[in-house]
Amino acid sequence: MIKKILMFVFLLLPALAQAGFMLEPYLGHIATGDASANETTSNTIKFSNSYSGTTVGGRVGFSYKYLLFGGGYSMARFDMRYDATSDNGNSESYHDQYLAQYKSIFTGLILSSAFRLIGSYYQEVTLEDRDPVLMQNGSEVLGGPEGATQTGDKFYGRGYGALISYTGFKSLGFNLEYRKLIMRKFKDKRNENFGDITTTTFLGDGAVFTKYSTTELVITLSFPFEILTWKEGPRP
Repeated sequence: MIKKILMFVFLLLPALAQAGFMLEPYLGHIATGDASANETTSNTIKFSNSYSGTTVGGRVGFSYKYLLFGGGYSMARFDMRYDATSDNGNSESYHDQYLAQYKSIFTGLILSSAFRLIGSYYQEVTLEDRDPVLMQNGSEVLGGPEGATQTGDKFYGRGYGALISYTGFKSLGFNLEYRKLIMRKFKDKRNENFGDITTTTFLGDGAVFTKYSTTELVITLSFPFEILTWKEGPRP
């Protein structure tokens, strides 16, 4: 195994000799976030959740000629609105706060001196309830719909993203990214239940999710720059 790794590094050296190490911190706003879920109990409950909030993060990697590749990490805080409707016609609306963490790997193309296209695979996404109370119509409430999480509850998932970036200004980028995330696991803080969403009892009330997915549209302002550039590859 070690020999294979050394051989791979040896073959990669000519490319790294012309590569640049890139660092790109960014901050921005989740302009729109939409989550949809189905939950099975005595009554089937459908959720239509929406959210928006702030985000901060960064990408680290290499640039080689027209290519970009590396990894990224970001955090976001947002207020989520629950709209829950059961098949018996009952409906409820609540607000809750979340902390999200995203870990990704990416690859990209330098399309021109002003535009980049980056695709990301989010191999680890965590959504954690960080609000001690639920809000309904501006008032604190206990409990909530069966699908409303409580403080410390976490969702775990994966997903992908597509980002277009304008870098026409020196060391400044305007970025628009679309993300699609699928939540696969859930941890109930109160009961320490952890497992697949499709099989894990949710909140100890006998409810089980059959699906939980989210989409996000993220607008960020980034500060890309290269350090340790050995030899600049040609640019368009």
